[in-house]
Amino acid sequence: MHLLDPTKSIALTANFYFAVVSSLVLIVVCSLITERVVEPRLGEYRGEVPAEATEDVSPEEARGLRFALYALVGSIIVIALLTFPAAAPLRDPQTGAIIGNSPFMDSLIVLIMLVFLAVGIGYGVGAKTITSIVNGIDAVTKTFAGLSGLIFLLFVLSQFLAYFNYSIRRPQRAHSRRRGSDPTITIWFSSFEVTPRTVGQFDTVTS
Repeated sequence: MHLLDPTKSIALTANFYFAVVSSLVLIVVCSLITERVVEPRLGEYRGEVPAEATEDVSPEEARGLRFALYALVGSIIVIALLTFPAAAPLRDPQTGAIIGNSPFMDSLIVLIMLVFLAVGIGYGVGAKTITSIVNGIDAVTKTFAGLSGLIFLLFVLSQFLAYFNYSIRRPQRAHSRRRGSDPTITIWFSSFEVTPRTVGQFDTVTS
């Protein structure tokens, strides 16, 4: 948005209402298609599935769930105290707004991470699965080991976006596409243009 007009910004909640409505619509549409179209074509299922034995929640797990609930409520209260009172630090210092270009929206991802971190630590302490810092590090390592493929994919995507942002000819290509005066092959090669930064690095190496 700043590329078109430096004075305008888009809030993180710009797509929130559309996502809520579209999610509800997708639930109804997918359910109707599954119930009325897909399942009747599959026929009646007569297989037998053995009932799985249910395990009771141990006292340690129940205690961990209580601690997790306490951590969740405490985190929400702390965030609310930092957001809703007048002149709160997470409000916009000029307008006092919460939604929009405010510290609350800028730190929303970090706040969500801290809430989940508090809940996880609360459960670990309550269930006694985390008794030392070593147990916490092992749990984090196990979690990130399962996300290794996703992390690598996000790393590649972030590098491509960074290289794309370095291109100084991006606005020119956007205007050329709008006018329809740029050939397709030129537009494709514009994704791999050399920037002043890469030129400077090349000169340093060759010299």
